[in-house]
Amino acid sequence: MDLPSHALWTYVLEKAVAPEFIKTHRPFLFFSLLFAAFPDLITDAPYFIAILCSKNKLGLKSLKEVLNFAYDLNHNRSLEYEALFPWSARLGFFSHSFGVYFFIAIILNFACPLLFWPFVIGYGSHLLIDVPLHRGYFSSQPFYPFSQLTIPGWKDWYHIRNFQKYNYLLLAVCFIILITINHGL
Repeated sequence: MDLPSHALWTYVLEKAVAPEFIKTHRPFLFFSLLFAAFPDLITDAPYFIAILCSKNKLGLKSLKEVLNFAYDLNHNRSLEYEALFPWSARLGFFSHSFGVYFFIAIILNFACPLLFWPFVIGYGSHLLIDVPLHRGYFSSQPFYPFSQLTIPGWKDWYHIRNFQKYNYLLLAVCFIILITINHGL
């Protein structure tokens, strides 16, 4: 799923389950949404910067070409992606590992308890949403780097025809329902 959708679905979940809590605990909301985007953000930002810095070597002339190349390489040419940017692929497996997630959660529980629940909910929702929506090269590897065990999803979200359209339509419906029920966001 795309990065903004992870944050938006986490918001829908939190607002549906605990609307009063979310209304009165803005830092919790901020950090949970940040953590919902974090697994993709820590992989995609350096990956994009690396392509931007190598654009001449890759024969890319404009920002649009860089964006198209980054998307195409990541979503359609996984072997070439791993060959050109192996560190990015590994970083993605680390950031989407339930083992790493639990390890960070334990550290936060002791080092910064205020961030523990926002992390558990935000980051956790990201990982759970990704399980059915990633197949093949990007299948969930819950115990990476300790195990290469993968959980193949139903299909890669970016290969499902009109997925983004239906995803954002469903998000809009959820937001309308939340606005109606809660008299505002």
